[in-house]
Amino acid sequence: MVGWVMAIGLGVFGAEVPGQVVYSFETTNRKTVELSYDEEQRVFAYRILSKGKVELEVVDDLKDDDTVFTVDCYSRGGGFQNGAMEWNDVMFDRDGYEYDVYYSWAAPEEGAKETRAMYGVRVSKDGSVVADLKGKRILQGSISGWSFSDILPGQER
Repeated sequence: MVGWVMAIGLGVFGAEVPGQVVYSFETTNRKTVELSYDEEQRVFAYRILSKGKVELEVVDDLKDDDTVFTVDCYSRGGGFQNGAMEWNDVMFDRDGYEYDVYYSWAAPEEGAKETRAMYGVRVSKDGSVVADLKGKRILQGSISGWSFSDILPGQER
C-alpha cells in the first residue's frame, strides 16, 4: 500500500475547502474520501481523511488553464435488456502517483437482484496498481444519473 503524502493545491492546508461536499464515501479501511465543488469560485477539491484528519488534499482552481482533475465517464440506459451501465471516474496525478476516484454500475441480469455499485480510489505508479481503497458506504451525494464532466474537463463517451 502506498504511503499517503500530504499535498496542497490552493489555500491553507486543513482549511475548509470552499463550496460543498458533492460526493463522499467511507472506504473499507475506514478512511473518508470527499469530492467538493464551489460553483461560484469554480474550485474543485479531493480530500482523503483518516479519523477526521486530512491525509491528502488536492485543490484545483478551474478558472485557469492548469487543470489538475480530469474525468472519464459513460452512461447507457435501458435496463438489463440494453445492458445499462455507467461509470464516472475523476483522475489526477500527484507526486508520481496516478489517482482514480472511480464509480461503476451495471444493470443486473434478468431475474437477478439489483447490482451494487463499485466505487473507491485506485492508486497507481508507472501503470501498476499499488492501492485500491474500495468503497464501503456512500456518506453523501450520489453519482448515479449525472457526470463529473458537468464540472471538470475530460471525456464523455
